[in-house]
Amino acid sequence: MRYIEPPVSEGFSSRRPYIYLRQKRDFPITQRQIHWHQSPELIQVVSGSLSASVDCQDFLLGPGDILYIPPGTLFSYTIADAELDQLILAPPLMAETQLRSEAGRFPFFCIEKDSGEAARQIAGLLEDLAGLDRIMEGAVSRVRQALMLAAGGGCSLIPSRSQPVSPRRIAHLREALEVIEQRIGERMTLQQLAGAVDLSEKYFCRFFLNMTGQTPFTYINRLKVEYACDLLINEKISIGEVAGRLGFHDVNYFIKIFKRYTGLTPKRFASRYYLCASYPLRY
Repeated sequence: MRYIEPPVSEGFSSRRPYIYLRQKRDFPITQRQIHWHQSPELIQVVSGSLSASVDCQDFLLGPGDILYIPPGTLFSYTIADAELDQLILAPPLMAETQLRSEAGRFPFFCIEKDSGEAARQIAGLLEDLAGLDRIMEGAVSRVRQALMLAAGGGCSLIPSRSQPVSPRRIAHLREALEVIEQRIGERMTLQQLAGAVDLSEKYFCRFFLNMTGQTPFTYINRLKVEYACDLLINEKISIGEVAGRLGFHDVNYFIKIFKRYTGLTPKRFASRYYLCASYPLRY
C-alpha cells in the first residue's frame, strides 16, 4: 500500500524532514506562476514534458529528467500532459542536522535522465519513496550525496534555452513579486505596484512583461487562483470566503476568473481535490 502524505499545511517535523508528492495528470493547474520557496525542491518528470523557468532561464524537461531548485530561486513552469514526482525538503534552518549549511550553496541543476551517478541516485530515491508505506530514513542525506556528485560533474546537465538574466534584474523582480504576495488579498492599482518598487508605471509594466511574459494584473489574477486552489484543497471553506480573502468583491467575477484558469468552478474543484495531498501549490 502506498504511503499517503498528510496535507502540506501540516508542515515538516523532525521525523519527516521532507514531503514527497506525485502530481498526476488530472490536476487542472498546468502553469505555476513565478515564485520562490525557502525549501529546496527536487522535481522529476515521470511522463509528459515540463517547460521550466529557473532564475529566468528557460529549460525543457522530458520523462526522467530532474530539476533541483535551491532555496530562494525564482521558479515557474508549464506542464503538458505531465506527471511529476516532487520532493520538498525542510528549509535548512529547520533541518540543520540533515541538510547542514551546504544545502543552500548548491546551484540549481537541470539534470538529464540516466546521465550519470547523480541522476541515477536521485531517480532511485524518488522510486523508493513512491513505493513506501512508511517514512524513509536517510532520504535527505541521499539527496545531499547526489547533489554533491552533481556539483562535481556526476551527471549531464540540460542546457538553457535562453540567455542568463542579470542578478540585478532578478532581484528587482523578486522585490516586485514580494510586494504582490504580501498584498494578495488587496485590490492593488498599477500606481501602488510601481511605487512600491520605486519605478514609474510605464517602466514597471514593460519590465514586468519582459521578465514574466505577463502583464502585472494577469499575473495577479493567476496567482490569486493558485491561492484559491490551495485554500480549497486544505480547508473546508465557502466560495464567498475564498473570494473575500483574495480581494474579490464580486463572487461571480471570482468564479469566472477561477474557471478561466482551471476549467472548473471553485465548487467542482473543491469536491474533487479537497484534502488531496498530492496537489499542493503553495508551502
